[in-house]
Amino acid sequence: MDRRRSLYSAHAAQARRTTTAREKASPQRRDRDRDVRADEGVIDMTGFSSQKMSAFMQRYLTFGAFGLVAAIAYGTLGRAGLPYTIYFKLAPWLGHPNMRTFATVEHLLVFAIFGALLSSAYPGRIIPVCCAIMFVATLLEYLQVLTADRHGTIRDACEKVAGGFLGAVAAYAIARLRRNVTSLKAPL
Repeated sequence: MDRRRSLYSAHAAQARRTTTAREKASPQRRDRDRDVRADEGVIDMTGFSSQKMSAFMQRYLTFGAFGLVAAIAYGTLGRAGLPYTIYFKLAPWLGHPNMRTFATVEHLLVFAIFGALLSSAYPGRIIPVCCAIMFVATLLEYLQVLTADRHGTIRDACEKVAGGFLGAVAAYAIARLRRNVTSLKAPL
């Protein structure tokens, strides 16, 4: 029993010496050590391992994507005056574009953000993400046909699908590029 205690205290003392040596090291070395530990899946300074952080971010990106779908659904299926109210508030700062141009840009931007969020939440699954974008866009346009004061058009659906695909492919390409650049880094 005493032997175990002495071994434990020796290991604890060694760990304290290593920690203080790391703390005294240059900032570049501390950053490099932290990056190496994060690459190995070891717990870093924040208390999260790299795998836990990835799952943590994926959860919040998924919640963000579904929250954005809810907001898009509210804006799409809500009362007809809502888009016009937004247009008349933003038109002076946008150079007074006509309503059709404003609607096209709005469809592209909103669904590009949705596509990027969804693609970031599910990396490496670009085909199911694109299918989900197509389903959501066409479903919302179809549901507009069922409301009394709105109308869904094929042009609007195509704008939404194109924006969603653009955002999803851009986020996918950025993630692949980042992964390739990270894998090419030489160990220090």
